[in-house]
Amino acid sequence: MASMAHGVAAAGARHKLNAAGEDFLEPLLANTKAFDSDDDSEESEESVEFEKQGPIAKLKTTAIYGILCAGVAVSVLAFVLAPQTLTFVAGAICVANTDITGLNNTSRPCQTFASALRSLNNKLRRDANRLSDEVDALSDEVDALKPEAERAKEVEENLNGITAAQNINVDRLVELVRENGVIIEAMKDNLRKRVVQDIIKIVIDSDKDNDMRISKVESKMMLLKIRIQLQEYGVDFDEAKFYKVLSVNPCVSRIISLIRKLVPNLEFESERPSDDESTVDEESDIQAVAEMFTWANDDTVTSDGSRRVSIMAPTRPSFSPKIGASSRKVRG
Repeated sequence: MASMAHGVAAAGARHKLNAAGEDFLEPLLANTKAFDSDDDSEESEESVEFEKQGPIAKLKTTAIYGILCAGVAVSVLAFVLAPQTLTFVAGAICVANTDITGLNNTSRPCQTFASALRSLNNKLRRDANRLSDEVDALSDEVDALKPEAERAKEVEENLNGITAAQNINVDRLVELVRENGVIIEAMKDNLRKRVVQDIIKIVIDSDKDNDMRISKVESKMMLLKIRIQLQEYGVDFDEAKFYKVLSVNPCVSRIISLIRKLVPNLEFESERPSDDESTVDEESDIQAVAEMFTWANDDTVTSDGSRRVSIMAPTRPSFSPKIGASSRKVRG
């Protein structure tokens, strides 16, 4: 009786162990399928696929355990009702079959669990080997890139040296640009003086009758000579505006005074207007002279949007002798 009760208890325990084993194996089996999906063609002998029991399989297992339990119950009842030797032998055989059948059903999930662990272990080993190979490949690439890194470092040092030298060259270039500006302003100032000198000479030579006045005939010839002379200096001459000034007062002294306004430093105190003379006339004369003589090839845009820049020198020179001196010092 005790052995039969023990057999029934063992069968129930095996059934519970089977169910618990299936629940425990479910995530492992799913992960095993995911891990082995990429390597089925190469390692099919090591990969074991498992499927979760369906409703039919569970019903079959339940029926088997039910029949086993019923057989054990019938054997126990036979022991009680007919205590004979044949009954005890038949009951013992029934209990033994119950143990064997329960053991087979219980060992199946254990085998499945062991196979799953083995497959997972093999998968992890393969991944470890693959990662080791990748680490070796990366190490080789790092070793191959080390010479390139050294060469890049040398190039960077060379570029830093060139950059430092270029900074010095830029400073030198700025000094040269300043010096060039000083030279250009000096050349323009000399050209203004030359223009004033030539125009005054032409005006004096145009007064044929020496009456200190320019007649209409003399003015036409004078304007032609001035225009031709200024073309050599790259200066445009507005004959219409100059003729308009002559029509007001064609006096030689007034014409010379107007021409000298191109270079304010050439004016003498005796030629400057006195206190009783109109300041408005002086400003209009300066404006007229500024519009008569312009640079021919100057593309500078003025404040009013025009590109005709007068050759008249500013009241204060735009260049400083100190800059020129410092430039010469740097150059020396």
